[in-house]
Amino acid sequence: MILLVVLGVMNLAAMVITALGLAGERLWFPGAAFRLGLGVASFAAILAVVADPGLAAGLGHVAMPM
Repeated sequence: MILLVVLGVMNLAAMVITALGLAGERLWFPGAAFRLGLGVASFAAILAVVADPGLAAGLGHVAMPM
């Protein structure tokens, strides 16, 4: 729950994706295969952001004019 609150404050889309993953694991697809698929998809997303940081545009430092 704490993770969802932090993600909701910082990034609403990340919160929704995390909540859907948790609900899917608990309610609809219990088992190791779904967890493994989530892990592989998360790792692929990490590699995609490392390859192209523009995919995570809201996570970078932005200099604010004073």
